[in-house]
Amino acid sequence: MFVLVVLLSVFLCAPDIVRGVEPPGGGSPVSFVSIAQGSVSGIVDPQEIVIQSEEEWRELWSKHAPSAPAPPPVDFSTELVVGIFAGQRPTSGYQVQLVRVERGEAVISVVYQIESPPAGAVVAQMLTQPFLLI
Repeated sequence: MFVLVVLLSVFLCAPDIVRGVEPPGGGSPVSFVSIAQGSVSGIVDPQEIVIQSEEEWRELWSKHAPSAPAPPPVDFSTELVVGIFAGQRPTSGYQVQLVRVERGEAVISVVYQIESPPAGAVVAQMLTQPFLLI
């Protein structure tokens, strides 16, 4: 299981990413919208990213889905986008699974895990790039 910690300032700006750190004392649940989840992405290296502007969002979307139309709309005056890309995998059956999103004193924690296909599962022999955008 992994934790993506987004440090907050006044309007959810200037986040940093810290991997593998639980927020002190837990936190309260945060509502979120799932933008996209799947197993095919143009991003082949593992990556956790926080997007805070329309320009960054368009740039990420053009790498993630180069042949797709414009990215889904996001109001960056009140929202941000978190992208979790698991990297290229040798078969189908991998998935980025969101465990929870919670707010601490000065952070938002995005807790996720990368699920592998079960042992002995029949999987397609194809390269996949599991991802989650919230």
